[in-house]
Amino acid sequence: AAREAGEISRPPGSMERYNINENDRYWFESLATPQPIGTSLQEITLTGAINRVPKKCYIRATAYEHQYFQAYYDSLKSDSSWKLFDLHCGHIVMADMPVELAEILIDVA
Repeated sequence: AAREAGEISRPPGSMERYNINENDRYWFESLATPQPIGTSLQEITLTGAINRVPKKCYIRATAYEHQYFQAYYDSLKSDSSWKLFDLHCGHIVMADMPVELAEILIDVA
């Protein structure tokens, strides 16, 4: 519908939707910008190059339920080339758990 209407972006989502903590919610909303619709509509080509990446990690924000993120996480459980992490926070991990996120990123670097 957005494409047919000639729209090139969609408004940023509410931080409440992403289950971000209340202390940071309004700050993040003030920084949020429209999302280009092409990021959702343009096809991508997967070449398999990801298999050559030596260190891969997936950080799941468990307080933000999303069927696609969960499905991808579940698909990686049996793949030993991925290191999986669970953090009990909303989608904006850097706001809710910055120390834990930094520790994970250092660990996988």
